[in-house]
Amino acid sequence: MKLNAVIIDDEDSGIKNISYNIENFCFDKIAVQASTTDPVKGIELVKQCKPDVLFLDIQMPVIDGFEVLERLTDLSFFLVFTTAYSQYGIRAVKASAFDYLLKPIDPIEFKETVDKMHKAFNKIKNKGATIELNKTALLLLNENLKTKNAPKHIMVPQQDYMVKLDVSEILYIEADVNYAFIYIQSGKKIMVARTLKSFEEILDKDHFIRIHKSFLVNKQFVKETRRKQQYFVMMKNDALLPIARRRVKEVLEIL
Repeated sequence: MKLNAVIIDDEDSGIKNISYNIENFCFDKIAVQASTTDPVKGIELVKQCKPDVLFLDIQMPVIDGFEVLERLTDLSFFLVFTTAYSQYGIRAVKASAFDYLLKPIDPIEFKETVDKMHKAFNKIKNKGATIELNKTALLLLNENLKTKNAPKHIMVPQQDYMVKLDVSEILYIEADVNYAFIYIQSGKKIMVARTLKSFEEILDKDHFIRIHKSFLVNKQFVKETRRKQQYFVMMKNDALLPIARRRVKEVLEIL
């Protein structure tokens, strides 16, 4: 089943770029239902077309992408932000777990995004739950955009849903190839289909330290350091985590 998409981008070249990628790399999974360079008209198009996917530019004249979303009540679509500005709210977007594509859009990244959405679409059974999930993520996105500091909350993907986490509750995150395990203060362990690097890019570097290729720790929950044949940190849940040899000096100075 093909996904129907609406594209809102104030530059015609942006619309052509997305359309080109769809026609050449994803024609069997997604089709452009409508597009416009006018964000106000775009709001009406979304209401009329009820798309499965909305490709939305962030920076636009008159109203930006975030205001477009504020004016929509039905959010039962996959949302993909597009932007030419790598620093414009990207950390906030990542923390809110929305997809985004940097312009000029890389065809491989575009295809990966569409493949992921197409696969997820077949699992969705509750449209109302999708709307509520998007509303929660958008509220979090708005919260994260307003603060100049790192996000206080993040949305993390589970198999069929999303979970909002308080960053201050995270003890540490462990890498497992393309997955990660998040250990939180309550004792719960959450598996997430995201890399450790993606969390390192989002979380506050003043609080979260990369001690090893497999571990990112919240320094407020470090109880002590130990040295046997190598250095370790002892966390407040008594987990003993190794410090990579090349990171020892940096980690000990920070702690």
